[in-house]
Amino acid sequence: MEKRRNPLTDGLHLWTETFALPITKIRLQSELASNRKEPQTDSVPTILIPGALGSENDLKLTKEWFLKLGGLKQVDIVNPLPKDKVLKQVEHLVSVIKNYKNPVRLVGFSLGGLVAYLAALECLERGIAVERVIAVDSPLLPITKSDFNHWATLYSVNDLLKDKRINNLLLGKKPDSLRLISLYTPNSGIINPDVSRRKDADSFQLPTQSHMSIYYDINVLNSIKNVFHN
Repeated sequence: MEKRRNPLTDGLHLWTETFALPITKIRLQSELASNRKEPQTDSVPTILIPGALGSENDLKLTKEWFLKLGGLKQVDIVNPLPKDKVLKQVEHLVSVIKNYKNPVRLVGFSLGGLVAYLAALECLERGIAVERVIAVDSPLLPITKSDFNHWATLYSVNDLLKDKRINNLLLGKKPDSLRLISLYTPNSGIINPDVSRRKDADSFQLPTQSHMSIYYDINVLNSIKNVFHN
């Protein structure tokens, strides 16, 4: 039986996150405006993938941070479409990945992490190497309606609930050749952390409880940076 969500609690979480988001973004902009810069020593091409409600524009500051303070030489943003069809997004992302000369590192945020993982599985089937997948507060196991806050049942979530092919892929064992890292928020009220932690993935708790701020939270970005090579 599905656990029923509390609309009052969900609403409080959503209000808190919406209030915190601009503050987090301002802090990131302030850090980017400083003179501090890290040497760009990491040559692995890195693709950032936004979530169901995100866009390429949402990740521009994130990309700038990784180039200036994350040590990366190449960062690209891919916003797979259409937003309401997960497997179509996977096809879109795979079509981009296959054009890279070297194995790519995929960093997916929220539902973008699930798309990144499924795309990596498809790439391996086609003989295309992926350096690793980093899923940031993403569902990596089959979900129910109770695993998401009610506002998120729009867009791709409905597709996840209905498509048995997706659930079968998520229930399958991860290939040993694929490195999967899951970074999750413990109690954001947006997504159930239980669907973010796979037994065959390396899972680490993020130093935040805000799902909506994962693009801009400096502590989250540093957590992502810390798993680039470990």
